[in-house]
Formats: sequence, C-alpha cells, structure tokens
Amino acid sequence: MSVHFLKTREPWYSRVVDGQKTVEIRTHDRDYQVGDELVLVRTVHELSSSAEQILERDNDDTQAVVVEVTHVAPASLIGGLIGGFCALSIRLVGDYDRGAAA
Repeated sequence: MSVHFLKTREPWYSRVVDGQKTVEIRTHDRDYQVGDELVLVRTVHELSSSAEQILERDNDDTQAVVVEVTHVAPASLIGGLIGGFCALSIRLVGDYDRGAAA
C-alpha cells in the first residue's frame, strides 16, 4: 500500500468530505493501486506548492482527509476520458492526522 499526497481544490474537497463525491479523476502519473491511501489536501488558490509542502507549513487552517482507493480504471477503459488520466473510486477514511504522520 502506498500513500499519495494530492491537492484538491474547492468545491471538490468539500464534496469528498460530505460523501457526495466518490470518484477522483487524476493524471495517471503514479502507480495507483487498490488499497492505496490518498491524502487530499484542501487548496483554494495554492498552485505552486506540493501537497506535502502545504502540510509542512503547520498551518492550523490547512484541511486534509484520507481516502482509500477501492478501484482504479485507466482512461483506456473509460469512454470519454482523455488518455493519461484515470478514475479512482474512493472511500472516505477520515481526517488526516498530521501528528501520526510525523
């Protein structure tokens, strides 16, 4: 199992937290596997920093959740999805605990 840190912009972040969004469309630039965890870091305007850098700033306003990948579908299996992307079915695990990761 791998852990991937990913930035997630509003309103998509809130929809994951609320349980309305259970699929992530992402660039297939990592070896995503069923059972992997994604740490989704809420971003509003942050573009230049990585998700890890945002969390390292130790800003109490930074929000992040953990989701588990339950299914991976590459673009070749999904009509209408551009090559180089994938659809990740996800299940919300809970809030990301920065203290546990240290």
